[in-house]
Amino acid sequence: MQHRMPTKCGFLAQLVRALLPVLLLASFHDVTAAAGDGGHIQAVKQAQKSAYVIFSAGSLCVPLREDFQGWPGASLLECTYKQGSLEGIAYLLDVKAGTISSWIEGACDERLPGAGRCFATVLKCARNNSGMMFAVSGNIIENGRNYFFRNGMTVSFNEAPNGTTSAIPLNLQKALLVAPNTQISGIKTGLTRFWRTLPSQFAGAYPDAQAPRVVGTQAQRLAWLSFVQAEILAAEKTGKNRLLSSWLSAHRKTVALGNCPGDDDP
Repeated sequence: MQHRMPTKCGFLAQLVRALLPVLLLASFHDVTAAAGDGGHIQAVKQAQKSAYVIFSAGSLCVPLREDFQGWPGASLLECTYKQGSLEGIAYLLDVKAGTISSWIEGACDERLPGAGRCFATVLKCARNNSGMMFAVSGNIIENGRNYFFRNGMTVSFNEAPNGTTSAIPLNLQKALLVAPNTQISGIKTGLTRFWRTLPSQFAGAYPDAQAPRVVGTQAQRLAWLSFVQAEILAAEKTGKNRLLSSWLSAHRKTVALGNCPGDDDP
């Protein structure tokens, strides 16, 4: 029998058939990676809709534009809003969904590598704890009660105690909104948002930072306020959030099970 040499078209067809599974597999991996990244960002965007200060009916948020106590004004929103019969005003940090996604991905890779539920659980904990809001300053009304915030944590002012259920005049709220940190009369725990990072957790995870472990004195309060601000500003630039990483380090066992931890849970 006479054997024919394959034509050029036949050779190309054979080559395509041989390479097609490899090409499809490579394409699948690329698309899957892109879909995963995009899926994380979309999940964060969905979670951000829980920010009731921004999305409640009647809320009005505008860019602050002017810098505020070391925070770039371009990254802040000035929001006036209502919850029930109470009205509040606050400065919120406008963190992009992609940035938050990078924070969570980086912390999970560092503290819980291989834990498939880490991203979804950490995002759920942020949504449940803070409504995806980082209050740089102002009154965050929670369940019909007034609470004043500074640099992502609850703080106290003598002029307006936390936890009250009556309306606080807006002129007083505006005065406290821009009050210096030295006017803060107390910080109960120093828990910071979006999660619930304690000063002791951060100090334990990053001892070289020399952060205060407690916030009992004014010097400790001012130091922790400054640490948190510096860490968040750095995290926006680097995509690595050490406040989140230290929180996750303290609660690895609970988060690995897909649960949001209490402050004393492992």
